[in-house]
Amino acid sequence: MFEDKLTKAIKLAENEKHEKAIKLCNKILKNESDNVNALKLKANCLKDLNQKKEALKYYDLALETDPERADILLYKAEILLIEYGRYDEACECIDLALDLDSDIAQGWFLKGLYYGFMGDVEKGIDCYDVGLHIDSGDANGWLYKGGFLKIAKKYDEAVKCFDAVLSVKPNDKEAIYLKADAYLYLDELDKSIKYCNEALGLEGGSVELNVNLYLLKGCLLILSENFDEAIVNIDNALKLNQKDYNALLMKAQCLAYRQDFEDSLELIDNTLKIYPDAWEFLELKQEILS
Repeated sequence: MFEDKLTKAIKLAENEKHEKAIKLCNKILKNESDNVNALKLKANCLKDLNQKKEALKYYDLALETDPERADILLYKAEILLIEYGRYDEACECIDLALDLDSDIAQGWFLKGLYYGFMGDVEKGIDCYDVGLHIDSGDANGWLYKGGFLKIAKKYDEAVKCFDAVLSVKPNDKEAIYLKADAYLYLDELDKSIKYCNEALGLEGGSVELNVNLYLLKGCLLILSENFDEAIVNIDNALKLNQKDYNALLMKAQCLAYRQDFEDSLELIDNTLKIYPDAWEFLELKQEILS
């Protein structure tokens, strides 16, 4: 009977009906408080509902019943690592999971991410290589490896990783943006603007991603001295986040390049009301006035 309820709860969760899935899990746990799969599913639903503290509680309850569940250790590690910055605890969970099953790609990806937080990009890349050897079709694995390679200034290799993402998810907006950004560093500006425009033509994406896309295009247009079009794109970024520091700075710089010094100074002064210690704005103001 409980398995029937659990199957229904899993289907509800898969359809993003998390509250209903939790109610079914609660019914199961009322009669079988140590049902590990119900505890895990409830925790997963709470995580997806952004109730991370409660999710950790139920992952811990599940692990009290079965401490050798590598999958649950990794779910717990992900929250500890990304949401709370409890790196030592997260690493301990990851290592325990990999000791139990070294063939879990997600374990190696999380270990790579851990090394990223620790500032050891090369070890992070090594971990992503192990994970991708296990599961070469994991788009997120390729995406993060590409991001690490960008940090390591290995832009050609990074582009290959983003292409691997796009072979699995052709319209992955973040991968196309990161590819465009890598081409900027490779000084291949035509390719960079091509992929930037491709990404901007796609729907969706977070506010941060779309702001970054408009700013990347603005940067490319500044490099080609097309200041009017650059400002149009920077303004598009500011429509999404009117206090974005990088957008405000790029616009002030672009106005100065266009020799609209009064407008640039006005923007600088208004921005300094928001960011009083913004040395880049103070420096730009000094340059304009000198």
